[in-house]
Amino acid sequence: LLLGAPREVAILAHPQTSAREMALPGSEDVGHHEGDHVHIVGNGPAVVTAVHSSSAEYDVRFPEGGVGRVLPEYVLGGRMEYFGRAFDDPCRALPAPSAALALIASTVGGSILSLPYAMSQCGVVLGVAMFIVTGVLSGWTMDMLVECARSTGRDSYELLGLVAFGERCKRCTVLLVFLTTWTSLIAFMVLIQDLMSPIVELALPGSADYLGRQQLRMVVVIAIASLLAPMCYKGSLAALQPLCAACVGSVFLVAMILVVRGATVMGVEHEVLLVDGAGDELTVNILSRLPWWPASLEQVLYVFPVIGVSFQCHFNALPTHMELQRPTQTRMRHVIAVNCAATALLYICVGIAGLAWAGDAVCGNILLNFAHDDMPIVACRACLGLMLAMNIPLLMQPSRSAALRLMASGSQARDATLSPAATVELPTMQGGAESPDGARMTDSPTDMTISTEASEGSSPAQSPSALVHAYLHDDIASCGRKVEAIDAFPLWADASRLGSNEPTPLMHGAMTTAILLSSLLLSMLLQSILVVFSVIGSTVAAMLVFVLPAAFWCQLVARRAGARRHLVRIFLAAAVMLTVACLHLTLRSLGAPACPAFGSQGRDQDTRMIWE
Repeated sequence: LLLGAPREVAILAHPQTSAREMALPGSEDVGHHEGDHVHIVGNGPAVVTAVHSSSAEYDVRFPEGGVGRVLPEYVLGGRMEYFGRAFDDPCRALPAPSAALALIASTVGGSILSLPYAMSQCGVVLGVAMFIVTGVLSGWTMDMLVECARSTGRDSYELLGLVAFGERCKRCTVLLVFLTTWTSLIAFMVLIQDLMSPIVELALPGSADYLGRQQLRMVVVIAIASLLAPMCYKGSLAALQPLCAACVGSVFLVAMILVVRGATVMGVEHEVLLVDGAGDELTVNILSRLPWWPASLEQVLYVFPVIGVSFQCHFNALPTHMELQRPTQTRMRHVIAVNCAATALLYICVGIAGLAWAGDAVCGNILLNFAHDDMPIVACRACLGLMLAMNIPLLMQPSRSAALRLMASGSQARDATLSPAATVELPTMQGGAESPDGARMTDSPTDMTISTEASEGSSPAQSPSALVHAYLHDDIASCGRKVEAIDAFPLWADASRLGSNEPTPLMHGAMTTAILLSSLLLSMLLQSILVVFSVIGSTVAAMLVFVLPAAFWCQLVARRAGARRHLVRIFLAAAVMLTVACLHLTLRSLGAPACPAFGSQGRDQDTRMIWE
């Protein structure tokens, strides 16, 4: 029911079938009340806004904002579940173990290199507890998203924002998509500087002394960005998709080597590398001991966003749910639980192992604590750096797409003229009549149309992209191999709102250039990857992982969730306050060096010390 998009299109429904004739539980007229969530045959979920006892009709409001009047026999009560892809669709080919692995692959990434520093600030006891609790909360909010999707039939973050809070929330969600991908580009470029500069120094001895280490880092990232620039301007990079799996393999290789190194040097004096505030490298001897408790609550809050961003995979939870075979709520929860448990265990092992290697001298990127000529670490740097570099063009696509959609939606919002609320013409009593709010009563139960008024210059209507399939909750919960949908309806409004014209080549090129140059400039200004992950974790990641899923759930599911809604609302309030506190600490630390534990102490490069 896109505002300003005129159309008169038939809704798919059961043309000759009412809810009573379908003999479904809840199809008898049990007397729904204002505020009840119901299902309208052929149209989908709705909320009863008024009950007309004189005419035995209900006024209903749909998630897209449309309103209408309907007879009781076309209203289904009881708990329903909705799927954008049918429950037994052959395209649901992803078994549960593969779904769990896919979620794990989308969760782990470059942020794992900053987790030893987060563990050092929390202490082992509180650090392990925070990794476990954050994993549990991340899984809980993913389950909220899935529950919202099953309550509305919307299988994307943007559509959930649209049906929960309207067009503005959808635009905010698109903005968060852009900020997430854009800041990820910045993080990748900072990591590339950390990983590839030591390899260049090893291959070209004296290059750091000739140019200076900071200048060498800039030269490295500019050279790599220049090589990748032609690929960033392409519209399709499907051939590079397997590199995502290779990047995950590189992360697990780094984790394995860190665990081995940390286990072999625990309690033994050894050399580690440090980077001071001026960017100079220092070699020190340390006798690492594990800190059990945090030294400062403020530092715990500062590193919490780094832990939170490490569990960010919520954008992939809904596509995984759409691909999962026999997607019962129990099976999807098992997939989410395996993902969160496996990643939490991996992060705890890496955090403790990195802390055992570098102790209190741990850097924001643990690989900076290893010598340049440490060959296993050189291999890790090369593999991970190459994989991150090749993923930059892949990140450019969703970033550019979100930016162009955001510009298009802003332009439409400025040009559009507000029109009256859409009216959905639903099956009603025989003998056409005029409703009080102007909705035309249909003469036949089969006459189901949607019409909206629009301003001049509106675009023509678009066809729906897919059907949403409705199932009874009890059928899904106790399903065998075959579950029959009781109804299906199209997403007319959602398809129209998400549709957009193709950008011109000039817009495509200008947006790509702007994103690439801004990412490159910011990556050269930031010395520490820890700062980048802290900014991401305290802004977009906090919104996507904790705040928005809980807000969507409160809007779409809470009314029928009983006492559980109070717990979610408390969590939402706590998540907002924690986000504000973490953001405040992050903004105070934007100039932090690559090794914050060492600070800006300008020690001589030949200094050797015991760090206890």
